[in-house]
This record gives sequence, C-alpha cells and structure tokens, in this order.
Amino acid sequence: MTHKFGVLYLRICEFVKVAFLAALLASLGLLLPSANLHAQVQAGISGTVADSTGAVIPGAKVTIINTSTGVVSDTTTTSIGAFTVVGLLPGTYSVAADSRGFKNVKSQVTVEVASMSTINFTLQPGSMGETVNVKETAISLDTTSPSIGTTLEPELVQDAPIEISGMARQIDSFMYLAPGVEGSASYHFIDGGVTYENEVQFNGVPVAFVQFQGNQTNVNPPYEAVNEFRVNSSTFDSQYGLGQGAVTFNMASGTNSLHGDGFEILRNQLFDSDGFFPTRFGANGKPLPPIDQQNNYGFTVGGPVLLPRIYNGKNRTFFHFSSDWFRQNQALSQLGTVPTAAMKTGDFTNFVNASGQQIPIYYPNDPARFGADAGQPIPGNKIPPGQISPLSSGLLQSIPSPDRAGLNFGLQQNKSPAVSSFAISQFLWDYTVDETLTSSQSIHFSQWRDRVSSPTFTSASIVPSTNPLQSEYSNTNLGSGYVLNYNKNIRTNLVVTAGADWIGNVIGQHNEDNTVSFGAVAGGTTFPLVNFDGQNVPSSWGVNEGAYLECCAGGMTVINNRMLGLVGVNNWMWSKGRHAFNFGFQIRRTYQDTIDCNFCSGTFNFSQRTTSTPDSSDPNFGTYGSSFASFLLGEVDATERIFANNIKLRNKAFATYAQDQFKLTKNLTINLGLRWDILVPFTEEHNDIVFVDRTAPDPGAGGIPGAATKFGTCTGCSGITRAAIHWKNFQPRVGLSYQLRTYP
Repeated sequence: MTHKFGVLYLRICEFVKVAFLAALLASLGLLLPSANLHAQVQAGISGTVADSTGAVIPGAKVTIINTSTGVVSDTTTTSIGAFTVVGLLPGTYSVAADSRGFKNVKSQVTVEVASMSTINFTLQPGSMGETVNVKETAISLDTTSPSIGTTLEPELVQDAPIEISGMARQIDSFMYLAPGVEGSASYHFIDGGVTYENEVQFNGVPVAFVQFQGNQTNVNPPYEAVNEFRVNSSTFDSQYGLGQGAVTFNMASGTNSLHGDGFEILRNQLFDSDGFFPTRFGANGKPLPPIDQQNNYGFTVGGPVLLPRIYNGKNRTFFHFSSDWFRQNQALSQLGTVPTAAMKTGDFTNFVNASGQQIPIYYPNDPARFGADAGQPIPGNKIPPGQISPLSSGLLQSIPSPDRAGLNFGLQQNKSPAVSSFAISQFLWDYTVDETLTSSQSIHFSQWRDRVSSPTFTSASIVPSTNPLQSEYSNTNLGSGYVLNYNKNIRTNLVVTAGADWIGNVIGQHNEDNTVSFGAVAGGTTFPLVNFDGQNVPSSWGVNEGAYLECCAGGMTVINNRMLGLVGVNNWMWSKGRHAFNFGFQIRRTYQDTIDCNFCSGTFNFSQRTTSTPDSSDPNFGTYGSSFASFLLGEVDATERIFANNIKLRNKAFATYAQDQFKLTKNLTINLGLRWDILVPFTEEHNDIVFVDRTAPDPGAGGIPGAATKFGTCTGCSGITRAAIHWKNFQPRVGLSYQLRTYP
C-alpha cells in the first residue's frame, strides 16, 4: 500500500512540475499577461522632481543604478513631476535626475524589501553638464502608503544571535525581532492576531500553505540565503488578502564582485557543567554533563557569472549559492521500567507498594477459563507456569532485565537506556540567479531544498532498535522551493511584474522495525503497541504515535503527508498624472496526499484491574493487581486496530484587486483599493469526506435534522463533491498618508 501510494504521488508531482514550468515560460514571454497570475509585493523608488520655486518638472529623466551590480533603470516624470520605479532588488541605489536647463542632481537611497522608498529632487537652474552630488544617503521612507511594518536590514540579519534548537538556524526566527510579534517555532502571531494567520512571501510571491497558514518551519531555505526581511503588521494594500500581517523574505543576490564566507557553530558537553540534577555518571560514579553535541556549518558564495553576458560594461548575470549542514547527537536519558526476572516467571512475591507491602494478585473473574479459581487470590502471588499465555511467553525473552536499583524497592525506573543517543541531521542548499535580459526586463530565480532526518522514541529506550519491543520510528522531512520573478518596463509609466512559486513539503514517519509478525495481529508485520497501567507499570512496548496526539494511543506503522502549494501572480502598474494604478490577479492551488496509519499495527492495553479483587466497590480495587500479571495470563483489557485510507485533498483560490495611489498634493496621498477573493472549498479525489448535513433527517434520532453523510453520489451520499463557494468576499481599502516635511 505504501509503495503504490508513493508511485501515485510521484506521478502527480511530475505532472504538476511540467504544468508549473510551462506557466513559468509563459510568464517570461508575457504570453498570458492577463491570465492566471497575480500582483507581487512592490519594492522600488518613487518621488518627485521640482525646481527651486517648488514648481514640478514633467518629463525629467530619472536614472537609477544598483551600486552592487551596475544594473540601470530609467524613467521620466509624469505631468505632475512624479516618478515610480518598481521591481528593484533591496540594496543601495544611485539616483540621478536631470532636465534641460537645470543642473543634474545625484543622490543615494536604500531600497528595502517589500516597501517603496521616497526621494524628492529639487533642480537648480544651470547647464545639464553640471552635476550636484548629494553626499548623504537619503533616508529610506515610504511616504505614500499607510502600511505599517518593520524591516530587518542585511547587517542585522547577518549578525543576529539566532537560537539553534534541534534544527539549523531558521529564517522565521527573524520575525520575533519585530515589534508586535510573539510566539515560538511551534506558534506565532502578529499584533495579537490568530496563531498562524500571517501571509509569507519569498521575493514578493506568496506561499500557498496546505495545513497551517504561516507555518514555514519545514519549507525554509538556508539562513544565509536571505539578506533582508520585513514584517508588515498592517497589510493595508489590496494585494494582501489572506491572513493577518505578512512576512516577506528577499533572497540574497550576487554582485559584480565574487565574495563568499563560511561558518561553524559548535556545541558539546565538553563545554557544559554537570547540571543541578545529573543524569549521567562515569565509571567512578562522578556526575557527567548530558550529551549535547551540535554542529552547524556551511558556506556561501556569490558573484557574477563570467560568461559573455556583458551589458553597458557590466555583467548582467549574477548568482548566489548557500549551503547549511546541521548535526546533533540527541541524548536519551529517560529511564524505563521492566519486570524483574522473578516476575517474568510469574513470581510476584516481591511485588510491593511504596510502603513495602505486598500487592495481592487475583485470578481474573473468568469461570470459563479459571473455573473455581476465578476471582480468587493467586496462592503465594505466584502464577502457575501452566497458566502463562503462549503468546506472552513468546515475548519474555525480548524483555530486558533491570540494570539499576530503581525506585520503590527497585520496581520502578530500574532500566537504563539501551540507546544512549540518536543522530539528527539536516542539509539545506539554495541558489539564486538574477538575469538582466535587456535594459527594460529582468528575471530572478531561486531554488532550495531542506532535508531533515530526526529519529524519535515514543517511550523509554529500554531495548535497542533491533528488539521487537523497540519504540523508535524514523522521521524525515523534505522541503522544496522554486520561486521565479519577472519584471518588464513596457513604457516609462507602465510596468508589469509576474511571479510563480512551487513550495512543497513531504513528511514521512515509518516504524523502525516492520519485519515482526505477532500471532495476536493477523497479517501484521509490525509489532503492536502494548500499554500497561497501575503500580510499578512497565514501560510501553512498540511505537506509540498517540503519545503526541494527546488524545489516544495507537500502534503506528507509517504516516506519509505530502503537501504542495502552487501560486501564480501578476501585477500591472500604470502611472498617469497624479495616479499610480495597480491591477493584479492571483491563483493558488494546493495538494495534500496523506496516509495516516498510526493505529494500523494494533494496540493492546493491559490493566491491573483485571487481576485485582473482583469486587469493583472494594476500596482496594484500584490498587490491587498487576497489569504485567494480566499480560502473563493473556487477559487483555482493550484492543484496537484501525486502518487508514489514502486521502487526496485538493483546493484552489482566486483573487483579483485594483488599487489607486492618488497623489492629491505633494505631501498628501490617498489610497483607494478593492480586493475580491474567491476561495474554493477543498475536495477529495475519492470523495472520502464525512460531514453533517444540517437539513437531512437523522433516522437514528427520530428524523431530527442533522444527519451524517459523505461526499459523492452513492446510496446515502450527499450528491455533492464540495462545499458551496462564498462569492461575496469583497474587501474595500481606504487610507491616506501625509508627509509632514519634504526632504530635499
């Protein structure tokens, strides 16, 4: 079943990859300029050009040069002396303005990720051959948008002390440095919003999350692959629609200079103290620090691609590559509990409580099996060898013996870990290529992989992984990302940007031992989960995935969760007089194929009540008896085995919007926008979705409305394959911004 599931998933992936690449090629050539694409987050420079009297200068030429790459962007001012250039990479730019009859003016400005920088020029009368250089770099301010956010500059990104805990450094750790962001790797929220409700964007293209919006831990690129980051706590612009707040990452790019760096971060118990409560001891009984061996290392290299791709004396193809390795030896210090050698033979003479008093063992109240002994105390607290179940007897040789004094007269926590540590490994890599196709168009492409292997033990590691009673399962994750951006200046006042991404995540969990047959589980190849309750309880046997569900216990065989999100975006920006119009469209498509077999190996629960006094009203009912004695007798309290279907969920969403940035005066800008989201509820390829139909009569409740049904057209099915679409999700946006002072 697992192999068939994997083959089907790979076929789906190959089909979607072909479709995705076709969409990318189409966007590059603008073959589908108004089709399934959507607006990107803008990053660029806007401003005005005026003379010394404050009168605007229409038709002035504005030249913008990236100081790191030499890439040039040109535009001219509109009838009100305004200009806007978008699609710029974050960084420092040299900006020059000139017009006939005036001296040229040059200045520098910093462009931040996901924001517009404003620079205003005042030209003095004179010859165009004269140039006025403004030495100071203009302050990076966006004076035209009412959005509120925080940008973390490259210097902070490089130097921030990001905590390493079980994985390599995570880029989403940046967001906690921004005001109003709270949480941790397992949850976060912006400005008191709902947990995991923020938009996430790479190079301005949003991520289509499958399960938890904003949870990017398993799909992150390497830490060094990002050079700037922004948190928008107020997503005013109509290009934002899903979630509260947005975080935007800008992928690092190469420059005209070849550069690189390497790093290593080391942790080891050799540098640690023993701790207040030591858990490890040497041969001489001296306390030892817990095992903590972490190593995070990698390198980055970037620069120009030395090919005959020269434009205006500058290379126009740049690359940036990052790699990141993480290794950790995770200590296993949890002590286990195992029965004594005497107890494995049925001798419970020394089975005592915390006060040292013997705990009586009774025959189960089953006259058909035990006859007149049913419900009676077992003489001497010793189970006769003939009463021990053959199935139980077959497992006795796999049960280890105590190897430490333990607690409660050696009957609890009496077994040291048989596996002292396990290895966690993670490998991430990323590359980005930036290409200036012509003076008016460019493309940017990034790809990354994030592979993690992290074994997990669901109970104390009392036996090695080769023992049938072992509790280890492999836990692997593969995150992949592809992001493409395209920018073209059709005219000085018309710019089109397009982008697409493919971001997926494959989580696989497999029982470490799938070669064990057990007579009590028909056709099983994985040892079931065995649980015990009561006093002096043995540690559980088998893999218990339910230990992390906080609701139930189940014997896990395999869990596969394959998620993929596709996004296409397109934006048209048109400047006309006092107006800067943005029109955009978006399409999202998500896939999730799951097989959740966390109960497939079977579960057996043994209770001390089975071998306790048969009188449930007796105050000793909950303290007498032994769950391990119940196991030896083969008397199971409860069993469970549930098989899982291969679920294939599909979902899509569309959005379109329009925004007008109306510069009413030199200092006052009014923003008007409207967004329309069309969210299509998910479907399942086999219609395996059960729900409650509020209008259908329930025959089990006397015909009261509210009956369980499922998708599909089968007998008793609902006759539908998805929930209804809500067509009225309109979001108007109105805002203004006022610049109190105009900076030259």
